[in-house]
Amino acid sequence: KLGGYTYQSETRSVLSALGFDAEDWDRPVATLSGGEKARAALARVILESPDLMMLDEPTNHLDFAALDWVETYLGKWQGTLIISTHDRQLLSTLPNRIWAVQEGAVRTYRGGYREYLKVHQQEQETLLKRYKEQQAYVEKTEEFIRRHHAGQKHAQAKDREKKLERLERIDSPHATRKIAFS
Repeated sequence: KLGGYTYQSETRSVLSALGFDAEDWDRPVATLSGGEKARAALARVILESPDLMMLDEPTNHLDFAALDWVETYLGKWQGTLIISTHDRQLLSTLPNRIWAVQEGAVRTYRGGYREYLKVHQQEQETLLKRYKEQQAYVEKTEEFIRRHHAGQKHAQAKDREKKLERLERIDSPHATRKIAFS
């Protein structure tokens, strides 16, 4: 049950899948390159088979075959898996929930990356619409206050001024910054 008879073959299988040749299996970790150390650490976590795996950029330093193997392996994982990655392919196929850090807050979305993009885009469009509507209301109300501040509708202007002061303002939705290289 604990794998006493199979641990060597499982270790070799995982190391091979992650791109290590047989002659690398017995090398001391200190002699490995940075990318090899990252792959060895990933192999160790996989072989330990914990109930919870927290992986930071697990697909870095992997060739296409290893990337495919990791994606398949993690897709079958029975435990809890928390991944921090920029690998959109992995984010599209693997998770059932996305936690996005935006504007200093964490938002949770059901589904993979494609679903997140769809819902996030809808939220941004709705927020922009509400923001524009509120800006139009504020502008119209401020104009009413300016015109009637000293006139017959002074009481109405004062009432609207108080309402504007209590109004919870909607922040302008920020466009996602794109980085361009030349």
